[in-house]
Amino acid sequence: MGRATVAALALTLGAVLTGCSSSGQAGDDFRPATSGESESPSPTATPSTSDSASPSPPPGFGQQAENSFAVHPRRITVTGEGRVVADTLVDYMTARLAAFNAAEVDRGALARVARADAFNDVQSYVADLQRTKHHTVGEVWVDVRRVRIRGGTATARSCMPNSTADADRGGRIVEQNSAPAYDVHARAREVTPGTWAIVDISFDGVPGCPG
Repeated sequence: MGRATVAALALTLGAVLTGCSSSGQAGDDFRPATSGESESPSPTATPSTSDSASPSPPPGFGQQAENSFAVHPRRITVTGEGRVVADTLVDYMTARLAAFNAAEVDRGALARVARADAFNDVQSYVADLQRTKHHTVGEVWVDVRRVRIRGGTATARSCMPNSTADADRGGRIVEQNSAPAYDVHARAREVTPGTWAIVDISFDGVPGCPG
């Protein structure tokens, strides 16, 4: 998933995931503690946030890849306010991967679901993609195993099967050893009552996600 997948992808698609991420910052408190915790066992790129077939591994270095991307919510069993946070994470990954695929940031779309480091990380990786004339392709599946809410902040733990990688303008994969899955830790902040934004996210490559 590229540096975003390892660098921030260590929330790609660097490539996708993780990385499924312009220059400006989206601006950055606490309510009575509640708990929303649950654990669960031209480009013609078009985003998706619907369930899909089983995850596939990332393409190998030098392979030709279709210029498409998608983010699929998969095993998300948290409920209540925790589900709102989980859905925000899915929306963030969709905005992140869309930016990596287009190598351009829709700052309005990103600002609706991201603040602080989670926002700036996307801008930074897109700047790298523009410099190298690369873009991210592939799919990410989002499992959310746990959401913990304390006042106006939340943490989410996710595992994301990944088939994303960076490609050149001709569609040839230029990323080596893209992780098949990411263990993801995200932190969110409630920006208005009932509305959350991801403020920090990290991605650690792992062999796979629990079945």
